[in-house]
Amino acid sequence: MNVSNTVKMFISLNVQMHHMKEFKTVQISLSVYNRLREELEKSKTKTTLAHLIESILLEHLETSELMREYGPFLSYVSNSEDTIYINDWKQRRIAGVRVNMREDGSFSLYCDLDNSENCVHIGFVFALPEFYKILKEKGVKPPKI
Repeated sequence: MNVSNTVKMFISLNVQMHHMKEFKTVQISLSVYNRLREELEKSKTKTTLAHLIESILLEHLETSELMREYGPFLSYVSNSEDTIYINDWKQRRIAGVRVNMREDGSFSLYCDLDNSENCVHIGFVFALPEFYKILKEKGVKPPKI
């Protein structure tokens, strides 16, 4: 092997190493792994399980960052079968946002702190998975796409 080939191989190897990402190993439970595998199969996309997990984690981090930025004074406390409780640090009170079901299967939200159907607490609730769990338990169907 001559010097020219050695230099080319070194440069090529260096470029490849420069573009490689660093990776860490993370352990997850078998039940979570199985749910992720099912999600990957449902998605019908040509992606890897590792890429799916990375996408989910990044989406969660971005959501958390946005929630801290736009609602730093709000936090989820708990919920009952029809109400989600939000801690409002500005007002130093707990807001209860109630899900009211209508006869036609639709719903409305009502905030007991603001006596309103349109406030920051209601907007915050739309970002919480607990809200969608309540809707599912009440039989509200997701929108058809």
